[in-house]
Amino acid sequence: MRRLSAVSFKTADGTTVLVDWRKHTVTVLVFLHDAHCFACRQIAQRYEYHRANFAAWDAALWLIWRGDRIPEGSNGVREESSRIRTACLKGDAAGVVLVDRHGVEVRQWGASVGKGFPPPEEVLAAVKLLATQCPE
Repeated sequence: MRRLSAVSFKTADGTTVLVDWRKHTVTVLVFLHDAHCFACRQIAQRYEYHRANFAAWDAALWLIWRGDRIPEGSNGVREESSRIRTACLKGDAAGVVLVDRHGVEVRQWGASVGKGFPPPEEVLAAVKLLATQCPE
C-alpha cells in the first residue's frame, strides 16, 4: 500500500477541485475513458445511482473522465493529467481505486479488456468493510 499525493480535477465549468482524503473514511475514484465511450457512460450512471449508498458509509464518490469534456448529465470531473490514473491502475486505462482517509490506496480494480468494471455493489461491500475496521 502506498500513500497518494494530493490530487486535483476540473469540473465541467473548468473549476479546479482538490480531493481531500481526510474528509471521508473512504474515497472512491472511478477512472473512466473519455466522454465518447458509451460503456463508460453506462458505468457512470450505475455508480451515480448508488451515490447515496456510498455516502451512507462516509465514502466520497468521484467519477473521473479522461479528455477535455464531461458527458452531459454526468456529475463527474475530468483529469488534466493521467499521472494518478497511471500510478493507481498500473497500466489499465480505466478502473476503480479506494483510498482511505490517510491518502493510502487500499484496493484497486483494473477494468482492462476482458475484466470490465466491478459492479458498484462489489465496491460498496469493500467500502463497508473498510468503514467498519478499527483505524489502528
